[in-house]
Amino acid sequence: MRLLVFSVLVLALFSGLVMAHEEDGSEVQSCAAPVLSEATIPLWQFAGLVALFVTGAAAIGMGVSLKRMEFAAVGVLLVLVAAGVYASGPGFNLRTGFFEKNQHVHADIQVYIQGKAVNFSEYRFQSTNQRALTEYIHFHDGRGNVVHLHASGVPLSYLFGTFGGVLNQSCIQVAAGEPLYCSNGADSLSFFVNGQAQLDAGAYVFKDLDKLLISYGPFNADVSAQLASVTSEACIVSGKCPVPPGYDLHQESCGS
Repeated sequence: MRLLVFSVLVLALFSGLVMAHEEDGSEVQSCAAPVLSEATIPLWQFAGLVALFVTGAAAIGMGVSLKRMEFAAVGVLLVLVAAGVYASGPGFNLRTGFFEKNQHVHADIQVYIQGKAVNFSEYRFQSTNQRALTEYIHFHDGRGNVVHLHASGVPLSYLFGTFGGVLNQSCIQVAAGEPLYCSNGADSLSFFVNGQAQLDAGAYVFKDLDKLLISYGPFNADVSAQLASVTSEACIVSGKCPVPPGYDLHQESCGS
């Protein structure tokens, strides 16, 4: 019983330290309440982290109970390792389970499938205050050419995942129920950032004012017209260039 109580106390202490480590995000508005499925690391990694911590806490408890300080020392080491793994990167936020919201940047984006542009202004791709697909990377206010990023380390594959789709180095599925297109001998998936070809669209974490083109079509096809179709509106939404006359700059209602 003493071992169990001690382990629970150590777990509570660790959780408190983790919460203190988190940014409170109060200066970053949310699109809506967090979506509970938005974990930042795979389940097996999280399970390993929890197992490491629990083992350490148990060793500490056993060491104290049996007055075997070598057990307690090993336990402390394991707990510190678990805490260090968490603190060394974006990790898993034990308070919310989400990415840390610490920025708000925008990119212009255009996606083509066999020469046809995907219309991300459709309702199914839009996050609203009543219907948040994700609070970390999304389209909103009826615009489908500017994507908003509110957190560090969120790749484009995550955005497509919120639609039930897939995006990686060789395949794209825009949304659930739509065809999966993968590079083959005749067709290929191409990805461009600011006009320069890149390898893996899914893994890319865009920067403010990036101009992104994702295109699936015939191998070595001329995509110059598609590149030219990528807008230059991210700078307007980011407040880094003048608002053109007549441009309808919505007051952002879904994230800020």
